[in-house]
Amino acid sequence: MIPADSERRSKIHLAAVFACNFANHMYALGEEIARSAGLNFDVLRALVAETAAKACDAASPRDVQTGPAVRGDRTTQERHEALIADPRMKEIYQTISQNIWETSRKI
Repeated sequence: MIPADSERRSKIHLAAVFACNFANHMYALGEEIARSAGLNFDVLRALVAETAAKACDAASPRDVQTGPAVRGDRTTQERHEALIADPRMKEIYQTISQNIWETSRKI
C-alpha cells in the first residue's frame, strides 16, 4: 500500500489511464489495422506480451522503447502514414511518434 492524499491518488489514476487504458486502446487500434490485412489480434499477441514484460522489467519503460520513431526512421514512418486512411488515426500516429522522438532525445 502506498500512502496517498487526494492529489497523489489523482495522479496515480492519471498515470494508470496512460499506462493501461491508453495502451489497451492502442491494442484495439492495432487489431483494427491487422483486421484490414485479413488478420486478427493473434498476430500481435506475443509481441504485445513481450513488450509489456520488457517495460515492467526495465528500470524505466523509456529504456526499452523501440520502433521507427525512437530511431528517427522517417522512411518507415512515411510508409506507415501512407497506409493510414483514417485522418484521426494518422494524427494519433504522428503525434505519438513525435512525442516518442522528442522524449527519447532527453534521455
